Amino acid sequence: MSTQSACSSVGIIGYGSMGSAIARAIASSHELEKQFALQVYAKKQQQAAHDGQALFFNQSLQDLVSACDLIIVAVRPEQVSGVVRDVVQGLTDDKAFPRKILISVAAGVTLDTLRSLTGNALAAVRVMPNTLVEAGRGIFGLCSSPDLAKEHKSLILSLLNGIGTVVELEEHHMNAFTALAGCGPGFLFNIMDSLSEAGVSVG
Repeated sequence: MSTQSACSSVGIIGYGSMGSAIARAIASSHELEKQFALQVYAKKQQQAAHDGQALFFNQSLQDLVSACDLIIVAVRPEQVSGVVRDVVQGLTDDKAFPRKILISVAAGVTLDTLRSLTGNALAAVRVMPNTLVEAGRGIFGLCSSPDLAKEHKSLILSLLNGIGTVVELEEHHMNAFTALAGCGPGFLFNIMDSLSEAGVSVG
């Protein structure tokens, strides 16, 4: 594992609404640019549809896994199992190779599930972001295993605090956080939009 004094590598698997928002936020941060090298792996159609920002799309998931310290799985919950298994298969067999960190942003996928899928080959962390991350003002709910190394946790916090604010939670609070912080801003934006339209309709 790279230390914070050196440039660490972040790999994002998936370029949907959340994966792309996190990728763009990291790529837009001049401060994070000095600390983290960013790679993305996604389906061909997602790569083709991306907004043209200067992102490095890795053509091989295995190459991304080999190159990156932090591996963010930003796919739908039902796709996590297959993707994590592919990640584990992409790990080197060299026992001296630094342990990597798997960060899942999939709602409802527990730490126990992640540990079971990885066979404890990677340190596992759950993070729940919201859409404000795209503007660099995201709120991240984070829970991790007690055995997560302090330097690993520090590395994660350095990354996420660069594009938002991290709230550390016990895992049993994650569903409530997801509903409030994840969905709440969307409901408020709809209300604001409706009020604007109402104002226009009455002149």
